[in-house]
Amino acid sequence: MDISTFQVSIPDSDLDSLRSRLSSATFPDELEDARWEMGAPLADVQRLVRYWKDGFNWRQSERDINTMPQFRTSIEVNEFDTLNVHFVHQQSIVPGAIPLLFCHGWPGSFLEVKKLLPLLTAGNHCLGNVTFHVVAPSLPNFGFSAGTKKRGFGLRQYAEACHKLMQKLGYVEYVTQGGDWGFHITRMMGLLYPDHCKVSHLNVAEGSAPSFSKHPILALEHLLTPYSTHERAGLGRTAHHRNTGMGYDILQQTKPQTIAYALADSPVALLAWIYEKLHEWTDDYPWTDDEILTWASIYWHSTAGPAASLRIYYESNHPMTGGLSYDRALSYISHVKYGVAHFPKDLTVLPNTWAATLGDVILQSRNPHGGHFAAVEHPEIIVRDLQAMLGKGGRAYNCPPKRRHPPSTRAAPPPSKPARPSALAKAHHISARTEAEIREAFALFAAPDPAAKHAAAASSHLLPASSLRRALLALACAPSSAAELTSLLEAADPTASGVISYEHFVAIAALKLQARGAEVRRGEVREAWGLFVGRGERVVGGRRGGGGGSGGEERDRGEEEGFQDEEEEDDTDERRITIADLRRVARELKEEVSEQVLGDMILEANGGRGVQRGVGVREFEGVMRRAGVFG
Repeated sequence: MDISTFQVSIPDSDLDSLRSRLSSATFPDELEDARWEMGAPLADVQRLVRYWKDGFNWRQSERDINTMPQFRTSIEVNEFDTLNVHFVHQQSIVPGAIPLLFCHGWPGSFLEVKKLLPLLTAGNHCLGNVTFHVVAPSLPNFGFSAGTKKRGFGLRQYAEACHKLMQKLGYVEYVTQGGDWGFHITRMMGLLYPDHCKVSHLNVAEGSAPSFSKHPILALEHLLTPYSTHERAGLGRTAHHRNTGMGYDILQQTKPQTIAYALADSPVALLAWIYEKLHEWTDDYPWTDDEILTWASIYWHSTAGPAASLRIYYESNHPMTGGLSYDRALSYISHVKYGVAHFPKDLTVLPNTWAATLGDVILQSRNPHGGHFAAVEHPEIIVRDLQAMLGKGGRAYNCPPKRRHPPSTRAAPPPSKPARPSALAKAHHISARTEAEIREAFALFAAPDPAAKHAAAASSHLLPASSLRRALLALACAPSSAAELTSLLEAADPTASGVISYEHFVAIAALKLQARGAEVRRGEVREAWGLFVGRGERVVGGRRGGGGGSGGEERDRGEEEGFQDEEEEDDTDERRITIADLRRVARELKEEVSEQVLGDMILEANGGRGVQRGVGVREFEGVMRRAGVFG
């Protein structure tokens, strides 16, 4: 299967060319007091351009992006060339995880999924009983996916490419999440592939009021039920955007080639074109200059070029024969269960009865804050809605049926040198990998320090004290009681300033993780060992033996001895298998490998000394490799 790992790595020559173009930029003048009403302010754009040229560290952005598991594969779209599609694929280690396709829009990218990944793929500590295998492609013509040179690549083709990607990864049935073009594309996936796309969560709704000819019951409800305060405000926001913010849309859906010359030639034009949307379409989200420039850079360095992404507007509004129109995505689609999250500063904010015309809408959440880029602004709300829909008691529970295991098409990560622990990591006796996980959890809920506006490092952010529990929850090490939380807050915020520095958060998280590691070690390592050694019976040479009486006592001693072996190995073996690996093995090996094969492998690992003695780390890792779990 032609799935290869991928890392973002822009050539130095491209970065030099970009800086040269920025150096020779010519800026327009600006009317007095123009502000945002006429577009991106001159002073803001000039500041961003100076920083893009002289201060912005794209290599750091690359490193941050490359913490996500990325791949490329070829996808054949009917009547078009085979396309090389880039995608993020983060699998959960939890059995029964649900495949989920995250679909971005414009001017977004695959990067929008980053904050969602730890929340969607984590175990029960974070998300109750529902977890996900997450796939987030760069849409064709976007990001690091290939573009097409042939007319007619519209909504049908985007939906086909995304569906075929999920099929190629082994996800026969799946759910979707999206906004902006993700709304239209995932809607088309439900229309075209109803046996596969079972549930969709949308962070925007587009449509119109229900009519008596198409939706008589909804129309009657709409007629008799007054709009709520939030719904009236939403209609006002929708009207405001249509009256003052649709210039880009009209141009891109009618004459995309004209604006393409500016965006392909001038990074300043591209930056201003995107920056205005990031400001206007969010709910006072505190964009840092590094975030803004990372988004713009992904478009500037995109495989197909920054202009290719505009064509979806034209192709969707001018479908060729056999294509699907933009309006079809606004009509009722059956066989799919929908959830809709309404955010007050999105571009279209509809009343509930309007959104209900989209299909079998089983959940609508009306949120007090948030805008167009929900996965960036409020990832926890998307996760909450998905939990409410697909978790126990939700109307989409067990729809689609949960997969027992991740697909077997995992690609091996590229060889790389292990990251060196920072001075902070060394001070708290944690690995570079653990610090990266702590940094990611911190970033989910932290905000930039106003005094360090241009800094990209986590140390330039501050975590609200009220978010400490949620940040620790993302690391699966939340405080066990209110008293413990109070104690942790006092330690993390010694000056009682209401905010927590990155350094203090690392100290607290390291202590919690180390405490949890020792606790989990005895419980979960025993559980994993016990599954292979046998509970109440033994597996010796592939045969089951009696487990009662003295035999049972012998098994207990063997388990304890095996655990001690593991403890001794742990002190001397630099390569340590993680709790996550043990969890996966404990659940997968038991069903995917017969007990006879498993028993033989353990016997071999122990030099024929019997399974009751237990298996140390090195031996157990050998068993896992033989079983194909580590590839």
